[in-house]
Amino acid sequence: NNDGMTPTEREQWLRDHGVQIESSADRRKAESALSGTDRPLSIIEQVQRLSISDATAGGENGVKFVYLPHDTSKKIQTVCLPSRLVEALGPAGDIIPTYVKSFFADGRSIDEKIFKDQAAKQNLLGGDMEKFAANAKKEKLATVSEGEPAAKEEEKKTTLSSSSLMNATAGGSTETFPLVRPSKTNKDEGVYIYLDEVGMLKHLPLNTRASQLAQQCGYHPAPNFYGDVFVGR
Repeated sequence: NNDGMTPTEREQWLRDHGVQIESSADRRKAESALSGTDRPLSIIEQVQRLSISDATAGGENGVKFVYLPHDTSKKIQTVCLPSRLVEALGPAGDIIPTYVKSFFADGRSIDEKIFKDQAAKQNLLGGDMEKFAANAKKEKLATVSEGEPAAKEEEKKTTLSSSSLMNATAGGSTETFPLVRPSKTNKDEGVYIYLDEVGMLKHLPLNTRASQLAQQCGYHPAPNFYGDVFVGR
């Protein structure tokens, strides 16, 4: 690229124009800010409070976003990305995926058949690809036996299993789906759905509200979303 910018300047330019960038260092910084005795409320604690009270959860100041349950008998309610977390992290791109991922750590198992079908079609992970790749690499190395033909070894090396995926997403894994992409016409402000990246593999129920929202934003046909999701900008 001949734009004259350094990698750091280019990254900042992309962030200033609404492109979501999150490095492994950003994730570690966010996880550190969410730990400790004086930490802000977690997203799980906020949602639990919503089930008790109709008031906005948490009592924290910060960036408001929306909790969209799959169960249509439950209200759509507002949650908060605590300002203390935003201040601690600074301009680190979109912090919401890291903040909400613990909500998706529900301990549910992954359907082996659906996993194999989907693995043949696409990459299943985005946000936690680094962690997934590391776990997958360990498992691939463990499957290679000495003395086997090279072709067989290569075949085993590239075979991923649902157990690797479960290990990689045990702490929660967030997929970011763009409802409205940043552009000059909207002042580089995007709107996103944050969902469980492996919700379909866990047999989570369809979230028809999220699909209807995507359809209203111009997606035809509307994609399927699984389980409870969050919406923010």
